[in-house]
Amino acid sequence: MEKLLEQQAGFAVPNWCGAIDISRATYYNLPPHLQPHSVKIRSRRIIIEPPSAYLQRIRSLQQAS
Repeated sequence: MEKLLEQQAGFAVPNWCGAIDISRATYYNLPPHLQPHSVKIRSRRIIIEPPSAYLQRIRSLQQAS
């Protein structure tokens, strides 16, 4: 399953949130510097940062603090 997530080009918000086990409300309340990389296509938000890459980025931000 993890390899499939790494190969996927974009994620719908609910799918991405489920992959890292956070709620959609938590996602929408993240401060800008902690939000995953995403694009907006019409009315849809597509997350283009794989869950594992996001978690690694957040970990490195926490270690730098």
